[in-house]
Amino acid sequence: MGGGGSIILDVGERIVKLKLGIIGCGQITEKHCQALASVDQIAVKALSDLSRERMHHIAYKVANEQTRHTFISLYDDYRQMLANEELDIILVATSSGVHAEMVQNALEAGKHVIVEKPLALSLSESRLLSQLAKDKRRLLLVCYQRRYMNAMMKLKGMINEGLLGEIYYGVGTITVNRSEEYYEQVPWRGTWAQDGGMLVNQGIHIVDLLVWLLGDVSQVYGNMMRVKPYKETEDVAFGLLHFKNGAHGLIEANTISLPNHNDCSLKIFAEKGVVTIRGSLLDKIESFEVVGVKVDEKMLHADGLERVRMYEAYVNRILGEKEDAHYVSGEDAERALETIFALYQSTVSKCPVQLPLTSFSTEKMKDHFEKGGHFVD
Repeated sequence: MGGGGSIILDVGERIVKLKLGIIGCGQITEKHCQALASVDQIAVKALSDLSRERMHHIAYKVANEQTRHTFISLYDDYRQMLANEELDIILVATSSGVHAEMVQNALEAGKHVIVEKPLALSLSESRLLSQLAKDKRRLLLVCYQRRYMNAMMKLKGMINEGLLGEIYYGVGTITVNRSEEYYEQVPWRGTWAQDGGMLVNQGIHIVDLLVWLLGDVSQVYGNMMRVKPYKETEDVAFGLLHFKNGAHGLIEANTISLPNHNDCSLKIFAEKGVVTIRGSLLDKIESFEVVGVKVDEKMLHADGLERVRMYEAYVNRILGEKEDAHYVSGEDAERALETIFALYQSTVSKCPVQLPLTSFSTEKMKDHFEKGGHFVD
């Protein structure tokens, strides 16, 4: 069927309200399928990938996770999958450079869409997709699942209630290892045109959390360099953020750490509180102190269910059952993306950059990058 055939796996039966197709059957798709299996009202019904082997691998994973009668259609060409009227939702989990095209085609086919970060590699594409979702009255979800971690939801709620008082500044750091082998596994990795940069990929979650918690950014100043010669994009980045509400932020990110030294941290300093969360998955609470408020730390611990909560909230919104304050629409996702783009632009110009931007594309960054790893005008 659809140029790829189908697989029927009889492992029980359950009625679902929403049926989903997935474009891309890589490693991240396994994590999505595991989470989706815990959401009662949705089921994976179709897969598309250039590799038949990967499709079959994910198909059997889906069947084992969903534990119900599973008929999975396989498509070599994702456009044929979009023509399947049975599907309500499309999940795009492919390389970054083709996200925008696939999301656009899915929206135009009348589907609700979930997309792995980043939404796009240019502002024009991001804005087009947000508007298209509105025009088609479809829900576009960008996967910033760390918003749905217990500690992050609690922190956001307390900030919204004013319990922390004035927010002074926030600090986000990410330190990970990305070896030469990692970039050689697939040709698009480490390229400006198809990968988009280290901040767009590894750093975007921490940038999103800062922007989500502290508010809209008014100005940034960025500085970056490339240490490793086997890719085009930056591997060290620093950023100073100025927020419209007067708060400040600091970003520090790199992918040149030695193996086994991966770490992330998020720190918020406020009039009435200090919060520090760290760990490679931001799953360790170092401090969560708010003056006059007793916080049950057991309620803050990471449980690994943030993707499940993200999908449950998305399904409830589609079905009109419940609104969700943490939902990441295309417009909301653009705030972190535009902040990163402004940091890139600042690095090139060597000057502070005001937001909002009029335009930006990561593809243009290649022209400003010397062999020595320094950005030039």
